[in-house]
Amino acid sequence: MNKKRFRLLIFSLGLVSFMLACNLLSGNVEPTSTPLPEPTQTPVPLATPTLEPPPPTEAPTEVVEETAPELSVPEGELGTYALNWYQDNYGYWYVVGLLINNTDRAVDDIEIEISALNADGNSIYSEITYAALYNIAPGEISPFTLSLWEEIPTVETFTAEIVGQSVTDIARAEVEIRGTKMTMGNNYINVTGEIVNNGDTPIEIGNIAAATFGADGNIATANYANALISYLNPGASGPFCVSMDIPAEGAENITDFTIYTDVEVGDQEDAYSVTYLGERNYYDSDGYFHLVGELLNDSDVNLNLALIAGIYDADGNVLDASRLSMLPISSLAPGESITYDFDYWNPMNNVENIFDIADSYTVQVDLGWTWDSSTVYVDINTTDDSNEFDEFWGATFTGKVENNSGENLEGAVVIVNIYDPETGELLATGYTSLYDEIPNGETADYELTISVEDGFDISAVNYTIIAKGELP
Repeated sequence: MNKKRFRLLIFSLGLVSFMLACNLLSGNVEPTSTPLPEPTQTPVPLATPTLEPPPPTEAPTEVVEETAPELSVPEGELGTYALNWYQDNYGYWYVVGLLINNTDRAVDDIEIEISALNADGNSIYSEITYAALYNIAPGEISPFTLSLWEEIPTVETFTAEIVGQSVTDIARAEVEIRGTKMTMGNNYINVTGEIVNNGDTPIEIGNIAAATFGADGNIATANYANALISYLNPGASGPFCVSMDIPAEGAENITDFTIYTDVEVGDQEDAYSVTYLGERNYYDSDGYFHLVGELLNDSDVNLNLALIAGIYDADGNVLDASRLSMLPISSLAPGESITYDFDYWNPMNNVENIFDIADSYTVQVDLGWTWDSSTVYVDINTTDDSNEFDEFWGATFTGKVENNSGENLEGAVVIVNIYDPETGELLATGYTSLYDEIPNGETADYELTISVEDGFDISAVNYTIIAKGELP
């Protein structure tokens, strides 16, 4: 994988589990095809946004302290040994804790029953949650967490009890965690970093989790990753992000964090070839960060692709990560290109002035969620296309897809790409999926809205509308 620095607006790179940096000095650049995967990293710049991300929301000043009981787990048992609960700014309860496997066997699929007790010690609500890590080897620790959306006005305390598990066999792989960082903003605390496969075999990442701790050493928050890569070849690496809701009293007392991994020795995945045709980043008018780009399938098979992106500071620390588990279409034909938009981020959207320290980004294919697809799409027409721009909603495109394929379709996808008319740079992209069957010769309505930057002028850009029908 390789990183790109943040000073240019257009780049061309080839990437698998790595990227090749190409500075665009003119309006065009020759794309290059790169087989997947490769292990190295090189810096790649990100563009300066036109909108600053929103400042974090201030937490209430009132502090409500909760005291959890001290727990211990005897040798030969699997049990919980740390527990905490708190309410967020909206009054929702979060119960977090740690469990440890003190047995001599690996276990998986661990179920934990969380019970809310009133002042008399009676259970007034209970719910099942699961360990953040699916597999836990002997001696290993995993966080667990439960978000409660039910109102529980008379709760006095919570308990956690393991009520289910299975015995399993696992082959652990050693990994390096580097470039870690803890950030806070807008009611979230985030732990980010990069996982590195320094071994000589592929690895499969089942999950990554994190827990934060106060100065007293007690657990404060915990969660599993909202973005991570699932597979790495030897020498390769990938970013991750774990986001946790902040207690209503704030996070000033949180001082430390620990990262937990569920990683096994994996089988060698097939390698494919893709070309990255360029990326661009911007903040939309609502203050949300986007990293948009386009890639070309240089392989000889239809690909269902998954991508992950990371944002790094100048020291190589990960600031944020975002994942696309699938692209607009689930089967990209050989020689076909597709646009994408990483539009779900947490620190980049919520941590004040984080873009000021952002230095580079990566985009890479997740080979663990990429495969040869049997789905077939065909090009179909659109009619009655129109668009309008609203400063609040963005650019909205409407029309009809027309099934002129000669066959009944299981559904369709409409993709709109917006380009700079002078440079051809991709400015923004969006898509919508139509899931109902479309008989041959029939039409179906489509509508999609693309979030764009402040000052966007729809009359000053070029755009394309692409419609794909899915064959049975």
